[in-house]
Amino acid sequence: MKHFLLLCCFWIATCAVITAQTTIKVPVENTIKTPTDDSIVIRSDHSFKEWTAIAGIRQWDHTFIELGAAYMAGNGSRCAFGYRYYGIGLSADYNPFDRRGGLHLSGWTNGFMGLIVGGDINTYTDFHSYNLGLKPFIGLDWERRFTLTYGYNFQVVDNNLSGINGHVLSLQYRFSLKSSREKI
Repeated sequence: MKHFLLLCCFWIATCAVITAQTTIKVPVENTIKTPTDDSIVIRSDHSFKEWTAIAGIRQWDHTFIELGAAYMAGNGSRCAFGYRYYGIGLSADYNPFDRRGGLHLSGWTNGFMGLIVGGDINTYTDFHSYNLGLKPFIGLDWERRFTLTYGYNFQVVDNNLSGINGHVLSLQYRFSLKSSREKI
């Protein structure tokens, strides 16, 4: 039950952040006249699309080194509260001590004060058997480059593979490969 409540809270937070990324209409009094109506539309002052390389480390009981690629896009302006954006990534990680490898397909969004929420579909193998898991995560993001997240792996397919972290603390750095910005 505890995990179900955690998953529900994660889902609600993700929906709230995605909903908050829409265009905001602020009604004003009739002192400001516009050609179409009596409201001001606040829009982002730029959008971006970016491909990045991911380098990171995942740690709890076992250490995994991570390498991958990510695509990020956003329509938020740079302000005191940070960027609004979403991203998807594909990465591989490896534990050279226990000889375990994994693949991750991740999605995340950032919406307020550097808070990042997302999810991860992952599979781990010792090259004889495998596990399949889902990992919701939450953490902090700094300038779309550094992320520090905490997540928990829920095993969907469990083949008694040892050496896999249940709790995961992840530190990532994203290197920009290709970036584009445009005014809206």
